[in-house]
Amino acid sequence: MLSTDLLQFDITSLPEFTLGKDLSQILNVGAATLHRYQRMAKILIEDYRETHTERLPLTRYQCWVLIQINDAFKVFKNKKFIVDKIKASPADFSKYAYRKQTGFKH
Repeated sequence: MLSTDLLQFDITSLPEFTLGKDLSQILNVGAATLHRYQRMAKILIEDYRETHTERLPLTRYQCWVLIQINDAFKVFKNKKFIVDKIKASPADFSKYAYRKQTGFKH
């Protein structure tokens, strides 16, 4: 991961599908910020890209990825650094890593 155990939000408290506006409120970020995170994830993370849709609610996996990115920005605040770290360790953002960390199957 980008940082050590930054994920403080309990992903298990989310329903299977979450609206972007609801995740924005949970993360305390604006819609534009969440959209930037989504664009980053779509470009950099293959599993996210494969599950991304423009109009449907976010899956728990997608929320997990976006929470990871949000947490990274809270600590590092440097987009280039975060992008480089994601590129260097894409497996940390895979569905496998999500399942391993959360215990969810999907």
